[in-house]
Amino acid sequence: MNTLKRIVDYIKDRKVSWQLPYLPSLDILLQNEDNINSELLDIVCKNIQNLIYEEQTNHLFGIGSVFEDLLIYNAFVFYVERSLNTKDTQYHFMLFPAMTEDSGVSEIYYQEEEHKHVFMMELKETTIPDRKDMFIVLCHELAHYVGSDIRCRNYRLDKLYNIYSRLTIIGIKTLFTRIQKNDRTVKIFDFENEAWDQVEQNLSQWIKLYYERETNPKFVEEICINEYNECDEDLVKYSKNNKEHMFFILSTMKDSIRDMIKYKSAVIFEPIITQCFENLDYDKREKLIQDCTELILIDTHPENSIFSFSSAFSYIEYILKESYADLVSVLELELTPDQYLHCLVSQNPLKNPRRYTVKICARIALVVYTMSHVDNDLPTGYRWDDEKLIKILCTDTEEGKVLNAVYEFIYNTIPKSYFENSNAINELYDNVYMILFDKVILNEIFEYFSMCRKKFYTSKLKGLEKVRTFFTEEEHEGYLQEYEDQLKVT
Repeated sequence: MNTLKRIVDYIKDRKVSWQLPYLPSLDILLQNEDNINSELLDIVCKNIQNLIYEEQTNHLFGIGSVFEDLLIYNAFVFYVERSLNTKDTQYHFMLFPAMTEDSGVSEIYYQEEEHKHVFMMELKETTIPDRKDMFIVLCHELAHYVGSDIRCRNYRLDKLYNIYSRLTIIGIKTLFTRIQKNDRTVKIFDFENEAWDQVEQNLSQWIKLYYERETNPKFVEEICINEYNECDEDLVKYSKNNKEHMFFILSTMKDSIRDMIKYKSAVIFEPIITQCFENLDYDKREKLIQDCTELILIDTHPENSIFSFSSAFSYIEYILKESYADLVSVLELELTPDQYLHCLVSQNPLKNPRRYTVKICARIALVVYTMSHVDNDLPTGYRWDDEKLIKILCTDTEEGKVLNAVYEFIYNTIPKSYFENSNAINELYDNVYMILFDKVILNEIFEYFSMCRKKFYTSKLKGLEKVRTFFTEEEHEGYLQEYEDQLKVT
């Protein structure tokens, strides 16, 4: 008898309250053991065994009530998942304490035909006793996976076409500005010329066409047949299943931009060259296009390549994923600004306030910016009152310091166009993240988050009030009894 089977039998025999929430997930894993990564399966088994051992020896991490906490958190996850899940998909989460810097989730198993997901969620040990903050963390982590309707993926995709197009043009301008003192090829470019706007639109359309082609099953089949003389069903399925996920979108869009520059660079540079040089003959124009392309794709000096800016694409991915999950947790739990900020501070101790001025600050700023925005189609409960934000700003607390950093970001950065200041490029090109301070890009992201906020309201999610009362109340006996009854049914 293997380890997983012994664990399942043990839990079924004992029927201990805190162990029962793991049973549905473990049953699925046991039934599909041959199709699951063995290393992940080993981690799950060891985590369960460690919990059982520590219960028996009664010294788990020095936290006596951890099993009660785990039962409460499992129940909370159950209610949040049921609230956000508007599909027939089954989501199963296994919660484990862990010596990690941050809480996180790993997908252990996915069954496409039956729409079943099994996840392992590792909770940062030191934060387990802080139930209010942990509820927010759990809601945030679930929002990454549950609630596809709220995510507005098609709208997000349209925004990403524009965002990645603009990032590419900013990268090209920044690259040319960096080298124009020593390179006559780009010295003559007028970066303010309106032709750049047309190029940006052309590139956005190209990215869209490329992405739609790459995610078309028929096209993938044809590529397989041409390359390997047979259809790779796994590759077709992979493209179909992942086409809406950020990691696949990011990779495909970067490929589209690289191919555009490598094979169709005239689409980018011809409108610019035509505007800047009215009487340039065909051969000279072609030579200039070729020179510009080589500068972008240059291998000898990779720091000068447009693709040295590729981390900015990953940064956009981070912002969209983390700010979105923050926003959903704010809406799901009706968080006040101080509750939201307190949780982030507790998860990211404020040892150095300046660390909140780049990555985390941008993430928070987009949530604050969205929640502060008035939308007449939404009730007042779907926005944060300015007076509450001002009150936090005026306090000498960690939350106040973070919010001050956020407002500095919003009011001193977001309104600035990347090219309004003639010295902007020279000041900013050394830090790739700084190109995110372009107000057009940030406005695209803000419009996406505003759409998600409205979709959350119009979805009329069932069970929302139960989640909110679970979050606000101190006692959870009634919820636990209902949850345990539900476990017995399943």
